[in-house]
Amino acid sequence: MNKLARLLYCFLGGVVLVAAASTQPTLLIGECVVNVPARSETVEMTSFAVRCQLAAFGAYLPEESKYLKVVLAPGDEMLACSTLGDSQAHSNFGGAAVIVRRGKCSFQEKLELVAAAGAAAMVLVNSEEALIPLSSLEIHTGTLGVFLDELGSFSESLRFFGYAANLCDSDRTTLELRQALAVPIIFSSRFEMDKFVEDLRSKLQILTEATAKKKMIEERVISPLGDADKPVEVPSDQATLALRPEAAAYLQYTITPPTMFIGYQGINILPIQRAINQLRSSLYPSLSSSFDRLDGSTNHNLRRIGFISTWFRVHSVGKLLLGVVQNLDRTKFHVSIYRCVHFLTDSDDITDAFKREADEYRELSESQDAAVKFLRQAQLDIAIFPELGMDEWTVLLSHHRVAPIQCVFWGHPITTGNPNIDYFISSEHFISGEFENALELPDVSDVQLKLSGYRRSFFSEKIVLFRGLSTLFTEPKPLTAASKGINRSRLFLPANRRLYVCPQTLMKFHPAFDEALTGILDQDDKATIVLLASDTQIVWMEQLRRRFRQRFGRNHWRVLFLPTLPFPEFQALLTQADVLLDPFPFGGGVTTLDALHLGIPVVTLPSAQSVVHLAAGFLRYMNASDCIANSLDEYVELAIGIAKDHADIRQRLLAHQSDIYQDVSTVDDWNTFLNTVTPRELDMK
Repeated sequence: MNKLARLLYCFLGGVVLVAAASTQPTLLIGECVVNVPARSETVEMTSFAVRCQLAAFGAYLPEESKYLKVVLAPGDEMLACSTLGDSQAHSNFGGAAVIVRRGKCSFQEKLELVAAAGAAAMVLVNSEEALIPLSSLEIHTGTLGVFLDELGSFSESLRFFGYAANLCDSDRTTLELRQALAVPIIFSSRFEMDKFVEDLRSKLQILTEATAKKKMIEERVISPLGDADKPVEVPSDQATLALRPEAAAYLQYTITPPTMFIGYQGINILPIQRAINQLRSSLYPSLSSSFDRLDGSTNHNLRRIGFISTWFRVHSVGKLLLGVVQNLDRTKFHVSIYRCVHFLTDSDDITDAFKREADEYRELSESQDAAVKFLRQAQLDIAIFPELGMDEWTVLLSHHRVAPIQCVFWGHPITTGNPNIDYFISSEHFISGEFENALELPDVSDVQLKLSGYRRSFFSEKIVLFRGLSTLFTEPKPLTAASKGINRSRLFLPANRRLYVCPQTLMKFHPAFDEALTGILDQDDKATIVLLASDTQIVWMEQLRRRFRQRFGRNHWRVLFLPTLPFPEFQALLTQADVLLDPFPFGGGVTTLDALHLGIPVVTLPSAQSVVHLAAGFLRYMNASDCIANSLDEYVELAIGIAKDHADIRQRLLAHQSDIYQDVSTVDDWNTFLNTVTPRELDMK
């Protein structure tokens, strides 16, 4: 185990890995103390039956005394033990066994040793803590898998999910699902990415088939051997079991859905999203809870609208929708904000603004059952999810129907593949000519880059295109005097170079986008590309550096990584840019709006975008279509041309600055849609 993982494990409250040194390890079991010879490989304690009461183990063991099987690794001073029935203990071990392994064990070796022993608890040698339930270790191990995954250590994270799955059978299916659906954040090459997507599709097919067969067995449709004439006898409690995601502990190992990043790969993700939704519903039958269409059909004078999200805060979602909530017609609608607080409970200025502007503000219970029950009792006419895909708890909640009409906004601009989401709210400014004619076109929008396009047929939802931008963006604060005083020197940027800034999260740097960066670096010898990386993205940054070194050669030295900045300094960075680069196939949204607010030109290539064409839509709306490229070569040419001469475009953008924040048509669109939309003719579960 590397030092970073070891430090993280300790930070997460896991088991202390190093105890006080001792030439002769001491084993603490309840009040019993057993001295173990330090050099022994194996010691069988046939004459000493170790017994331990419930108090020593907490609630994890039954009250009656049990014999213990003990596994000790003295090098790292770790003990694992499992309970055995009396007869099994006597026949197999003559009481209890102590297995001593020489030398220091790595954390991985310890987990394998524990899992092989079928252990139920961990004991620290020379520790007053004595016993730590192994179920707790399983949670910490799975949590470490999540942290390593989000840090970018993808392969290492998969191993920890595997260890956790081996520790407790009750969560094995859940952890195997979490492991199977994990998606790397940074790929080393296009070949690696394509291979991963192919493997993911294969894994989903295998999991779906296996789950379907298991379900048929449990429902006595077929026997485990596949013989339909001889149904297997399954206990009724298992046959009718409806696993809850919480009971299966899935949410303990996931904050961001592991599949969030599949939307960044430039492919048609609808088949994958549908397969994942089908798989979740099969594994967790409770997600298919019934909903009576009449539950939302009441005689309220006002249509009841509910916005449901985790991100009613200083976040892209909060900034995009606060203005919408403020301007909805209260003579027609009762507007409620339902905030999910399962892992983020603190509030900020935008949260407080939502509380003031909503007719009702509620924080949902962490229990999905309670949240669904509460939302159904609210008798909503329309439920709106500002995003689905950035928070697993809300994704699972959206599997339930809580209103006759359920919509998703483009806060995470990809299809959900969820049959319980009826409408996808977008704007006619965010589409191109190929959007409607998808069936007549090949599944490659930009042939040169081999990226899938953005088309109506790639959505499970019915797409609603507003005439306006569909957002009333919360206007950023103006540049402060302090921000205006921050120059390139203060930001450690070269004074005599042209700065091509791409201040997007590093997960958006697809290998195909490297082609654009290569062209800029090759054709402009004064170009410096500026990227941002947070202190939690060190691994991502190093993975990108490695890829850039291989792809750019000596030019990789002209790619600078700055730490993420407080907003005033971030605004100062934007003002120092000669041009902003919109990445593809997953472009920018709120960051693009922040730049346009300051008059900073943004170059974009919508034909290479596989999601909503946000930057192109904003530019069209602000009379700056000349920043929109039609090919990779034109993207490079435009970026270099604007970097050299951008005065006219900046002046034009500043002249249209207020258009985005005073978009009357967007207000009309929302009011009209919410007042007239009807349920889709679907099977409403």
